[in-house]
Amino acid sequence: MTDLIIVGAGEHGRMMFNFFKESTDYNVISFAVEEKYYNWDIIEGIPVITVERLIKDYKPEDIQLFVAITFNNMNRERKRLYEYLNKYGFSFVSYIHPSSIVDKTVKIGENVVIMENNVVQYNVSIGNNVVVQAGGVIAHSTKIEDDVWIAPCSSIAGFVNIGQGSFIGINSTICNNLEIAPKTIIGGGSVIHKTIAEEGVYVGNPFRKIKDSSEGYFS
Repeated sequence: MTDLIIVGAGEHGRMMFNFFKESTDYNVISFAVEEKYYNWDIIEGIPVITVERLIKDYKPEDIQLFVAITFNNMNRERKRLYEYLNKYGFSFVSYIHPSSIVDKTVKIGENVVIMENNVVQYNVSIGNNVVVQAGGVIAHSTKIEDDVWIAPCSSIAGFVNIGQGSFIGINSTICNNLEIAPKTIIGGGSVIHKTIAEEGVYVGNPFRKIKDSSEGYFS
């Protein structure tokens, strides 16, 4: 049984604890948070430590990590912590819920979660540090770049490229053979039928651009 520390102790971290506890052989020994967020000693019956103590007290070869930070600051906080701990030589696990159907040809990076009841088809590529929430479809030969957050019930058609750090809102649809620029927000329920070449915030059906930059969203 491999020891695992979950970095992040909010709602997402607690969800990940439940996933790992219920459907894997990982032994979650602790949550870890940055010192400025340290407000608890115990959550879900296991200790909470600081990230600073994690780095000091644990050898990378003895444990594995999962960074469970949400889409705060357009996924930048999750990216920052993942890259920071990676520099110290720690390795990161990925998790696929047993109810999801993931084709054997799919390539999945580190620190990825695919939650309940997703379908991920042939030749899909998912980068590092990606969150795929419940009930969606990622169709054939689509590429999800690093640090993306895909909200529940999203449908992404084939031959799509989702750029780094983007946020795909709940119940949104992205049609076939399109590019979505890095750091783009797709609002919930939107239908994207044309390539989005520039960062921004896009909503609606038909979709429209409502802001030129995603900077400041989810801060």
